[in-house]
Amino acid sequence: MSADRFVAITGASSGIGRATALRLAEAGCRLLLGARRERELEATAEGARSLGAQVWFRWLDVSDPGACEAFAAEFQRRSEGSLPVLIQAAGVARFGSSARWDEDAARETVESNLLGAMRLASLAATWMRGGGGRIIHVLSIAAVRPLPGSSVYSASKAGLLAFDRVMREELRRSGVLVTSILPGAVDTPIWQPGSGPNRSDMLPAQAVAEAIAEIALAPQDRAYDELVLMPPKGIL
Repeated sequence: MSADRFVAITGASSGIGRATALRLAEAGCRLLLGARRERELEATAEGARSLGAQVWFRWLDVSDPGACEAFAAEFQRRSEGSLPVLIQAAGVARFGSSARWDEDAARETVESNLLGAMRLASLAATWMRGGGGRIIHVLSIAAVRPLPGSSVYSASKAGLLAFDRVMREELRRSGVLVTSILPGAVDTPIWQPGSGPNRSDMLPAQAVAEAIAEIALAPQDRAYDELVLMPPKGIL
C-alpha cells in the first residue's frame, strides 16, 4: 500500500515533521520535504534516504506565497501516478499573556500556523480534487482547550481547525480526505529550554508520527476527520 503514496511534509527539519518523515520512509513512501532550516532539512532527507526512501527536499517558508506555490507545483509533478498525501507540521509557538500584545510575534504566528497552512492546502486541493488523496494538518489541543499564556497560538490553531472542517466537507465527495490532528504537549524543539511542562510527561514526537503514518497509509475507504492524541497524564 505504501508504494503508491507520495507524501509531502512541511516542517520536516525537526520535531513531528522529522519523525513523520522517517516513519514514512521506513514504510517505503516517496517523500518531498520542506522546511526553513536547510541544514536540518537536508539531515532529515539523508536520514530518510538511509532507510531506503526516495526523497526530494526544498527550502520552504509557509508564510512565503511564492515558496508555497513552488512547493505545491513540485508536489503535483512528482506525485503524478501516485496517491498524494500532504502533511503540514510547520509552525511556530509564541507564548505570553493576552494582556501583553506583541504585534510582530502575533503576525508571525498567524502567518505560519494559519495563513501558510491554508495557502498550501488550497494550492494542493486545486489539483488533488477528483483524483483522491489526503491532507493532514498537525494542530494542537490548544485549538479546543483554553490554555493560559497561549492566546495567539490557540487562535491560530482554532482558525485552522475551522478551515479544516469546512475544507473537509467541500472535498470529501471528490475523494480528498482532510484530517486534523490535535495532540497535547509534545516533546519537540518548539519548547524553549526550561519552559513548559516536564518533558518526560509529554508525548514523544514519534508517537504523533505513528498516528499520522497510520492515517497517511490507510485505504481511501475510511476517513479520519479529527484525532485527539494526549499524553497519559492529560493536559500538563
